[in-house]
Amino acid sequence: MVEQQITPETLKNFSVIENERILLQIGLVITLYIEEAHTPEKREGLIQCFDDYWSLCGLELHQASVPHVSNRWINLDKKKLPPVRNWVNELSENHPWSITCTGSENTADASAFNMEILCSAAWEKDLSYVTATLPFVWFSNNEGSLPELLLKWCEWTSAYHGYAGIGIIPSLESNYAKKAEPMIYELAKRFPGLEVDNPVSHLLYLKDGIKGVNWLTVLGTKFLEKIGGRGYLKNQLTTEFELLDYKDGLVIKAGLQPQFGDIKNNNIPEHYRTISRLLKPIRVEYPVAIQHSHRNQPTLDKEGTKEWFARFD
Repeated sequence: MVEQQITPETLKNFSVIENERILLQIGLVITLYIEEAHTPEKREGLIQCFDDYWSLCGLELHQASVPHVSNRWINLDKKKLPPVRNWVNELSENHPWSITCTGSENTADASAFNMEILCSAAWEKDLSYVTATLPFVWFSNNEGSLPELLLKWCEWTSAYHGYAGIGIIPSLESNYAKKAEPMIYELAKRFPGLEVDNPVSHLLYLKDGIKGVNWLTVLGTKFLEKIGGRGYLKNQLTTEFELLDYKDGLVIKAGLQPQFGDIKNNNIPEHYRTISRLLKPIRVEYPVAIQHSHRNQPTLDKEGTKEWFARFD
């Protein structure tokens, strides 16, 4: 990657291609963590999120992984996806389930279209999550907005906490995702507004604290109360911030548009910094590295991860 050629403007249509494989893209990211998602109401909320994403961009999706139905990727161009509600409702609350859909025709390639749900079983007592991505320009060419989409999903799932904004989207195949890690590190270090996301790993450490902030930061009731409540946030923030309520919490919108920032030009998104400092008391002390170690290449190792979590402090 030639750093000099990368700017916040070029990131809007950015991807890294190596040996004919798309290793990463930049796009819009939503991730919500849900507590006790095994209950009928929250399980239904997760299904509603999936159905909503499918209605939004289902024609862009080409592959699906549904472990409960098949141990192989399902080619959506040749085979219809089994209705999610049908097979999920056959499962007991003590049966974990997941589904992943992607716009990649080859799952080694990173795609801007992804939807993943992991619902933990009741006995596991773990968080669950729903995460989705879209092209950066999606809402410039289609109806709706990222805040509207996020708020619906928060309402349906009674979101525990989460975030949405601009993120780095790697391949779903672990070997290719690992190969992209040094490039992800380089982008994350320079552009602080970019989310580095791996919910399946993060959820193990996010029961008692939030991961951090982005353009849209989700606080469920537990964390809203911990920070002092809606009134406290309203008093601390200017009119450039919006508080968007859902039944079990709120979403903090930091400015009119998501921001990349650019450390190279001493540009750290000030709205993100304000929110980060305000919510630092409820941010988790992340205990492990986000990335693997790579010989002679810096990555988000344990120390790098600690620095990245504190990038807006």
